Amino acid sequence: MRSETGTHHKLLLTLSCAAGGVDAISYLQLGNVFTANMTGHAVLLGIAVVEGKTLTTLYALLAIIGFVGGAAWGGWFTAYSPRDGRWSRSVTLVLIYESMVLIILASVWTALTSQPAALVPSAIVASAFAMGLQSAAMRSLNIPGVATTYITGTLTSLACTTIEKIRKIKDADLPQGDPHDTGLLGAVWLIYVLGAVLGAMAATHAPRTGFIIPAAMVTVVTALAARRFKD
Repeated sequence: MRSETGTHHKLLLTLSCAAGGVDAISYLQLGNVFTANMTGHAVLLGIAVVEGKTLTTLYALLAIIGFVGGAAWGGWFTAYSPRDGRWSRSVTLVLIYESMVLIILASVWTALTSQPAALVPSAIVASAFAMGLQSAAMRSLNIPGVATTYITGTLTSLACTTIEKIRKIKDADLPQGDPHDTGLLGAVWLIYVLGAVLGAMAATHAPRTGFIIPAAMVTVVTALAARRFKD
């Protein structure tokens, strides 16, 4: 069981790194939009509407539509997945779809000598769709406080669980079971930031090949999960 938990954590951290990379690349190369973190898009969309920025509004809407579409698609396959932390075949299946989308995106993005503006909307939808798939897969795992595509909730859980441990609150006093390991929560946040750093470096110094990094990460996670978790 401990070995399985350790494998879970490593895969989660790799997915978090990939999501941070996608967010950084999308922001720097796809019109200043985030395709993994939808919270900021509600604000960006509102600002863009008030300021009359038609293109920014369009990009924000495309990111939201793509993300919701990916989450819905992933939710279809994980609807009957156990919500007890076990890594089911449906979770791996959703990640297979995510890796396929990212591989196609990376391949097209790399093959072009320059990225025309006409390709940006499709790239936004594709990367957001992939992140929506990942979010659905992680939701199916139902690990308290852990999300790999957005980290506001993770930071909240990290702060709360840290204080709970400091105050030595007993398990029976907690409203919803044990707080999750603070080390994992902190690691998810740090790895997400690391992924953003790697994505930003790739987008700045090798803009044609940036999407290869998160695509490779998700593909590795998918391959390992398919081999390790077969139930």
